[in-house]
Amino acid sequence: KQWYQRRVAITAGEDDGGKGGPKNRIIKWVNSKINPWGKSITNLNNDWNNGTILACLVNALAPGLVPDFNEMEPESAKDNIERAMEMAKEWMDIPRVIEPDDMMDPNVDELSMMTYLSYFPNAKVKEGAPCVNPGRVIARGPGITGVGLKLGKPAEFEIDASKAGENGRDKIKVEVLGPEGPVKVDMTSNGDLTYTGAYFPEDDGEYTIKVTLLNCSVPKSPFKVGIYGSQKTDPNKVKVSGPGITGEGVLPGDPAPFIIDYKEAGRGQPQIEVFGPDHQPLTIVEDNDKKEGICKVEYQPGVFGEYTVTIKYSGLPLPNSPYKVNIKPTVDISKVKTEGPGLSRCKVGEPTWFKVHTAGAGKGDLSVKILQTDGTELEPTINNDGKGTYHIDYTPMMVGSYKVTVTYGRCKIPKSPFTVTVVPPGDAGEVIVNGDALHGIRVGMTGRLFVDSSKAGKGDLKVTVIGPDNKPVTSGLELIRTTDGVSEYGVTPEVPGPHVISVYFSGTAVPGSPFDITVQPSLDIERIKLIVDRENPPRINKQYKFTVDCSDAGPAPVLFGFIGDPDNDNPDKPRKDILVIVCDDKGNPIKDKKEKSTDCDSALIPLL
Repeated sequence: KQWYQRRVAITAGEDDGGKGGPKNRIIKWVNSKINPWGKSITNLNNDWNNGTILACLVNALAPGLVPDFNEMEPESAKDNIERAMEMAKEWMDIPRVIEPDDMMDPNVDELSMMTYLSYFPNAKVKEGAPCVNPGRVIARGPGITGVGLKLGKPAEFEIDASKAGENGRDKIKVEVLGPEGPVKVDMTSNGDLTYTGAYFPEDDGEYTIKVTLLNCSVPKSPFKVGIYGSQKTDPNKVKVSGPGITGEGVLPGDPAPFIIDYKEAGRGQPQIEVFGPDHQPLTIVEDNDKKEGICKVEYQPGVFGEYTVTIKYSGLPLPNSPYKVNIKPTVDISKVKTEGPGLSRCKVGEPTWFKVHTAGAGKGDLSVKILQTDGTELEPTINNDGKGTYHIDYTPMMVGSYKVTVTYGRCKIPKSPFTVTVVPPGDAGEVIVNGDALHGIRVGMTGRLFVDSSKAGKGDLKVTVIGPDNKPVTSGLELIRTTDGVSEYGVTPEVPGPHVISVYFSGTAVPGSPFDITVQPSLDIERIKLIVDRENPPRINKQYKFTVDCSDAGPAPVLFGFIGDPDNDNPDKPRKDILVIVCDDKGNPIKDKKEKSTDCDSALIPLL
């Protein structure tokens, strides 16, 4: 039972905000599938006991799997359920998580039923299933098109179901409704899944021919034809007018109305079909005043493109039908320009803006739709300066990614929809970090780290250093000063090896953080050797060359040599000593662990 509850919670949408809970949603879904087949349910127990509902559901999802569900005997409940379950399992991979004996029980567990039925909405019919495909049935002949029909004469037709599937044999049904009610239909099977037949019109007026296979309508069914004997029908006298035919001034989302004037065309009724650019039929609304002979029609184009309007009168096409209606933009959208932070990056809780420049693009309506991170819509303020520039203001109320869709003249402007990043009040992305501490320093040497958060807004700044042992370094990190939003830190590592410097602003890592640096070992002063020419000592005001050997002291430093003796002003007298100051690559004296400058003289460095 616990497993059943989990399955239903996931598949029945327990948390999707629907009304009535998963049970009512499953009942509603089942009814949406079986109602067209003349069945309905109100519960998940006794309505299912005899198996006919399950068989109907299986056949509704895959017409032809259980085509005789209407002929099933309720007394054979177990056989009915067994057969429907096996077809569902074999051809739709629906597991039998409930047994026929359980479904036959008037007190069947509803959770078990919900679990079983929850597999059906997403089920896919396998290739090769013994189904029928009503979409492959072809209906033709004058009884379908209405061409040449006369009262009192048979209206003949042909039905070709040879490509619809063997399981649909002899399941074709043709019903005709005339001006005065149902009309008799005679139909004969030819034995090869094709059928011939006729109906017999007796009254002037419109006839509706419904052709179905296993209760599913075939393409374009129901067909409508007009048959008139007392007055001649002339489709050439039908007049059609309106923007729904010319396309003039119609944009996506607008109604596209047109009028059919047939009062001088004789007895008959217009039949209208509208297809979109994707060749799919559109819903049309008709207001037909038969007494006045005026039919008002309206459809609504959804996108730009070419629409096809087909009009027949009494089954005969009008001279200019089908009409090609081009719904096209009224603006040059390429000339629309934008600017402003409200289309790229902004801070939560702070007003932001952007502008849309439409000068030269033509006249049109501007529309702005802003979707927040949770999918809710944020209402902007739009101001038009009357010169073609719109100023849009809004205040984002939550952190995350927003989608801003801007249309002009019902066309999306270039780069729309825009993805806008809304960040916390302190924007870590605006923080800049630099300094020599990022480029490698030595043990005992203090490197400088500068963190510029002057453009990041309000927020807390945090700097951490992790040593080679993956432990935080605290004693070697010091905040020296903060001036105008720029914080200067001193970083003095105590051990060599890889270190990681991390910088956070308002809890978010700044660009580039974490920074990986390598700390070099300290300089071993006692291993530096000064090499001079003892036979030719340095003299005052004379160029002198000497060598400093640091090969045993660690990574090579930069060395500044100073020659001079304040106590000796005799240019011919040899100098007493040579002072060498060891510096870094910036010219700063390197200090040892006792904070003393590494001043080396001849007393410390042996002369060779």
